[in-house]
Amino acid sequence: MKSSTYYKNRYGDMYFWHPIDENTYEFRMFGNILEHCRMGFKVSDEERVDYTDLAFFDPSGGPFVDYHTEIDGRKVCHIERHNKCFYVEVSDE
Repeated sequence: MKSSTYYKNRYGDMYFWHPIDENTYEFRMFGNILEHCRMGFKVSDEERVDYTDLAFFDPSGGPFVDYHTEIDGRKVCHIERHNKCFYVEVSDE
């Protein structure tokens, strides 16, 4: 995928990667689709859920985003969620 390029998921919802800085992107999707989103937690126990270090996220209709996802030819190396938004960091490795 490329940043700032609009894509459609399998339900026709539009989304794109908004560059925040050289290595960080915010996932933006139109509508309230992100309210219906699966997430994989690296740390999840009865006392806390860590939204700052996710294994993946998967909004209804896609796309499935994990550490195999590439943005601008660079692999995702970190995923986190803040204030109902998803952010990913990428690296060249």
